[in-house]
Amino acid sequence: MDDKINKSKHRTSFKNLLVLAFPVILSMLSLNVMQFFDRIFLARFDMKHFAASFPAGIISFTFVSIFLGIAFYVKDMVSQFYGAKKNQECAASSWQGIYFSIFTGIIIIASYPLSSKIFVLAGHDPALVPLEKNYFFWMLISGSITILAQALIGFFYGTSNTKVSMIANVFANISNIFFNWVLIFGKFGFPALGITGAGIGTTIGQVVCLLILLSVFFSKKYKNKFNTHTLFKINFKIIEKLIYFGIPSGIAYFLDVGQWGLFIMLLGKLGEKALAAANMSIALESISFLPIIGLAAGTSIITGQEKGTGKLHNIKKILLKSFFIAFLYDILILVFFVGIPGFLILIFKSDQNALYFNDIKNITTILIRITGFWLFMDAVRIILTHVLRSLGDAYFLMIVTLMGGASLTISEYIIINYFNMGLKALWFLIISYTFIMSITLLTRFLSGKWETIKVI
Repeated sequence: MDDKINKSKHRTSFKNLLVLAFPVILSMLSLNVMQFFDRIFLARFDMKHFAASFPAGIISFTFVSIFLGIAFYVKDMVSQFYGAKKNQECAASSWQGIYFSIFTGIIIIASYPLSSKIFVLAGHDPALVPLEKNYFFWMLISGSITILAQALIGFFYGTSNTKVSMIANVFANISNIFFNWVLIFGKFGFPALGITGAGIGTTIGQVVCLLILLSVFFSKKYKNKFNTHTLFKINFKIIEKLIYFGIPSGIAYFLDVGQWGLFIMLLGKLGEKALAAANMSIALESISFLPIIGLAAGTSIITGQEKGTGKLHNIKKILLKSFFIAFLYDILILVFFVGIPGFLILIFKSDQNALYFNDIKNITTILIRITGFWLFMDAVRIILTHVLRSLGDAYFLMIVTLMGGASLTISEYIIINYFNMGLKALWFLIISYTFIMSITLLTRFLSGKWETIKVI
């Protein structure tokens, strides 16, 4: 009995949370560094390429997100199967995710001729549209590979091995930075491709990630313990569960990403400088929220496993500890955002944008300082979203994300088109949205409705 109590305490300890979350946080940080360098490279190459990368990147991710959200649910299924000590179902779940990813990747890439028209329909600057389309094409290819990789990452996350994906992502992001530098600026005899080079470099990075994950998935260790090489048959029972829980999860993720995609598309009406300022601000803000996503992923692994073992009382304990870690981290980020935002923004300055950089810098400084004061509420929103999804509360997440996203988008449209207000008003709108969403999700968790939902 004492041994069981000690194991239970270990699973919900700060140490176990950090052991699981830390590799994911490092993966997110490496992603953050990669995105940061990509933006710096493009800003230094040409500000038009830099501005075009923002809407094209977020819209491509919006197209991919619904399928990526379903692939994410592989992790949540595997974590519960692993907690219930059903190892064969862990590998089988990942295989069903792999089949799903290949099928959806074909659909995503085939949609390009139609989906790329969105930039013209949105009324973007004609000088930016060709650049946006080029980047959009390569990001659809990259996104399709990411979905496939996510089915494998879900297997490793769910079985408490977050180090594998960390290694794969770190190597992928290093490759991304290198090839983007080569292809954007035209190094080693390659032509300077600008934003197109950024898209190709990102795609190469995702291929590197996928190859590393596959090599480990079929390694001797996982063949022996999980039979990853033999459980590739179609499993309709697992597919049914993946569809039942994964589709609302994917729709919720699509709506979450999509609302920000629409947000950015509407920002395009404010002009090139506003887009550049928003891009710089969000590039710096991602220093905060990407590691929080890593922490949320680690938290959801434990909560899923604990639900699989039937130890529901441990779930609230681990959630409180996750909130505490997020609070300490966000206090640190707040010091930088409020204290030295101007210094952080100087990283984006180059000879090509020097003439109007000060105008962009002044706007961005204000946005970053505003951001500093909603970081923790955003962390609460992110963590609770991951946890509720891991517990099977996908339909609620879908509904609340739809309602919240619709309110955010309509409010932004009114602020821009009827009140002619600028970026500051929109950033205060984001603060209001984040506060309402975090309170809504916290109320849902405390209601305990997730305790009656059966995933496996």
